[in-house]
Amino acid sequence: RHALDLGEPSSGANNISIFQNPNHTYSLPGTFSITLITSNQFGCTDSIKHTVVIHPLPFANFNSTTVCLGNASCFTDVSTIALGDSITGWSWIFDDSISGNNNISHLQNPCHTYTASGSYNVILTATSNNGCQSNVNQSVAINSSPLASFTTSSVCLNAITGFHNTSLNSIQWTWNFGDAGTSILQNPSYTYTTNGTYSVTLIAVSSAGCKDTMQDTITVYPLPMAKFSADSVCLGHPTSFSDLSVVLPAGNVTGWHWDFGDIPSGANDTSSLQNPSHLFSTSGNYSITLTATSNH
Repeated sequence: RHALDLGEPSSGANNISIFQNPNHTYSLPGTFSITLITSNQFGCTDSIKHTVVIHPLPFANFNSTTVCLGNASCFTDVSTIALGDSITGWSWIFDDSISGNNNISHLQNPCHTYTASGSYNVILTATSNNGCQSNVNQSVAINSSPLASFTTSSVCLNAITGFHNTSLNSIQWTWNFGDAGTSILQNPSYTYTTNGTYSVTLIAVSSAGCKDTMQDTITVYPLPMAKFSADSVCLGHPTSFSDLSVVLPAGNVTGWHWDFGDIPSGANDTSSLQNPSHLFSTSGNYSITLTATSNH
């Protein structure tokens, strides 16, 4: 016969066993004194005592922050264990199988960049210096990011530039037009005051505060400087006009429209030649208008 005192009075009736090779699950950590009393068929007894150490379990726990897709989610281990023992091992499963080998980590405080937005069930297993383990599951959210996008076109100086916002998953927009001009409208218009090439930046923001940025360049072309010279002639002789128009700092004049102010001359009152001649119908002073058009 056998009687085994397991040294844990708080376990009640389970503190005693009469099995030859019993099992017992201790409810608390600590050092316990085990007494085994054996007897034979003649009633003779003997006893022996041993101590057993029950190590504490770690309490696995961690903190994390909600991030936007494309940013690393960082995890802070806050696991604890009873005084006298320590946590020496960590095993993380990020629930992101598409990331391959990056789906697991054995760092204490790892970071992981998820491959898609959504909710993930992260598992941390904490291991003590005595090999005891516990784990915890927590849900981590990865917010989807907006896609910043816009279209526009190059314009001539003093013309209104329109910006068409084609961003996805966004509710706020910040524009920088590259010359200190800004806007928070969804589809703004803007007039540049100086010709040149500008880098336009759009920052799109989602309802969760995630951001995406797009940059594109726009060229504001210089205006041509219309100018001409003409001869003073006698009635009955054609007047010759010489185009002196230029585009500064760069460009070419490729179109001309002349209005000679001589309505009685009918269809001959205008010309699209660069250097035309005109026979005025009567003597007098005429207001001549030249409209020059650049290659843009």
